[in-house]
Amino acid sequence: MAYKFVEEGRQQEALRAVLSYLGITWNDNGRRQNRSIPCPHGCGTGRYKGVSTNLSKGLVNCFHCGKGYNPVSYLAEYRGISLKEAAAIVDELMGYKKGNTKMAYISAKAKEQSKTFVESVKAAPDAEQDKALSLFLSCLPLSEEHKKHLLDRGFTEEEIKRHGYCDFPHFTPEKAEEFAGKLEKAGASSGFCSYDNVRGFYRTAKGTLTFKPSGAPAIAMPLLNRHRQVVGIQYRVDDKYCLHGNKCRWMSSSGENGGVDTRAGIHYACEWIKVGDRLYVPDLSSGIVALTEGYMKADLAHDCAPDMPFIAVPGVNAITYLEEELDYLRSQDVHSIVLCYDMDYETNPNVKKALDKTREVIRSKGMKAVQGNWQKEAEGETLKGIDDSLVYTKRGILPSQHKYNEKELA
Repeated sequence: MAYKFVEEGRQQEALRAVLSYLGITWNDNGRRQNRSIPCPHGCGTGRYKGVSTNLSKGLVNCFHCGKGYNPVSYLAEYRGISLKEAAAIVDELMGYKKGNTKMAYISAKAKEQSKTFVESVKAAPDAEQDKALSLFLSCLPLSEEHKKHLLDRGFTEEEIKRHGYCDFPHFTPEKAEEFAGKLEKAGASSGFCSYDNVRGFYRTAKGTLTFKPSGAPAIAMPLLNRHRQVVGIQYRVDDKYCLHGNKCRWMSSSGENGGVDTRAGIHYACEWIKVGDRLYVPDLSSGIVALTEGYMKADLAHDCAPDMPFIAVPGVNAITYLEEELDYLRSQDVHSIVLCYDMDYETNPNVKKALDKTREVIRSKGMKAVQGNWQKEAEGETLKGIDDSLVYTKRGILPSQHKYNEKELA
């Protein structure tokens, strides 16, 4: 497949635009520029990540995981979005007219082949995703270091267990293949689940099941849909290994053999009403729902304020998923959405623009968009997000206490 910027020979410009869009800085002088750009999966440590960059061709290749990326696939993996969504963003960055080059293939035949491929790897139903991903998470431990971080962050031990937080696998591709094989055998022998077309899993050239491990130690976070089903997994890379700011990444198999698109959907953190076997609905009886950015943030905020149901978008620009979910919330008699994005909107014009768009979408659905207010400062520290404020007022923990103790993790 080829994109419009490839046809025009603008690959280098496209990669630079994507890196700037993501806020990634790199050494643009000499050979070391090749190693200053991070792998989307967090591979490598220290100043140089072990990533080879060919700016003239707009290509990135990681020495650690062996994966290669063009500007579109790099953005998709980095943000945990589909190739189609990433292509649309690159189109805009490159100044193309809307709808002119989204996934623009050189020939109609290539476009038709791509359509057939996408249709052939449709994701399994949410109920099957839930069984397979829940089994995967149940097999993973939680290290003492990560447990301490979550406790320092403000969670209780009971909440950590209930949310299903655990260590995301951080080992070699060979170990991932071995682990996935045992997992598939366990699911099949009990008749509990299959891993075909499950998000994050795919087949090697030999047909064996595998997945992409993290390039650094990380905490796994389940994405819960409106029925409390696990339909995706994000992982948060440890701060000391994440020098470029992109801490949260997706367990993704997009573009792989037998893989499916990553689901960057809406996460629910609320009280639940059981309506069937492994099936729940959110308690929305108050008619009010708080909206924030980040799944762990929503979990913690709800734990501190259990009377308020929270939903979370994976990023402030994830309007498409939000629109679909707002239709459901409106059908459940929700009349007001409280906007609880971080205070970035006061200084970052891009976040402000996204917030204004979100407000417009909410109102277009016939609901009120109410700006959330919370205590912004305490003991000389800034309480940037709703979770920071609630954790301080309810549990007495300041943001400065959230950070890892570097000596303990060294």
